[in-house]
Amino acid sequence: MESKMDEIPKVEINEILNQCHFVQVYWKIYQTFKTHIRLDFGERQKNGLHLIEEMFGQTSNCKIFDPNSSQGKILKLIIFDTMLPYSILQFAKLHDNEGRGQNRKLVLLTCLNEIKKKVNHNEYDKMKGIHEELNEIYKANIKPTRDKIIAHLSLKTVREGTVFEIKDEKIDEYLNLLRELVGLIEKHSGCKGNFPDNDYKLEALDFVGCLDDEN
Repeated sequence: MESKMDEIPKVEINEILNQCHFVQVYWKIYQTFKTHIRLDFGERQKNGLHLIEEMFGQTSNCKIFDPNSSQGKILKLIIFDTMLPYSILQFAKLHDNEGRGQNRKLVLLTCLNEIKKKVNHNEYDKMKGIHEELNEIYKANIKPTRDKIIAHLSLKTVREGTVFEIKDEKIDEYLNLLRELVGLIEKHSGCKGNFPDNDYKLEALDFVGCLDDEN
């Protein structure tokens, strides 16, 4: 017999669906911001240390949001460099170990285990297959960056100078599968997440524009 701790009410399934929404939101904003930063600061890595030295060594009254100032540039670089780790952590939340009791977490598998009790085998197998595809993409293209650089700092990674590439096309594939799975979860659970049709490009550009506004 399941305890109250093990029961998953609809409000908690909605929270998982909302996490699926956050995954797309932050990744799309990161992609848009990345494109903008690369256009403005193509040599950001080369000039990064120079900008920091100038920023902390400068004593003149230079506005931090002035796009022509060292402060303005380094601020945008800092914001950009925090976006990828934060986006990666949103993916990781969906694929965490579910756990038990007081340590139980809300993950995609939580939804599937709950819905399994209410659907026929064919429908469940379809959802399980999508979930397995999502897991494969996550483990091959996202998890290494999360494990070796973001959540931990691997000594081997540092010594070998390993660079983990996150391919945009694989993330797009992941998001398409996630959208399909969310639709099935909504259908069989009676819950409704906030998974958007909007790609958030305009919102991201507006945000970047605010940083470029000298006024």
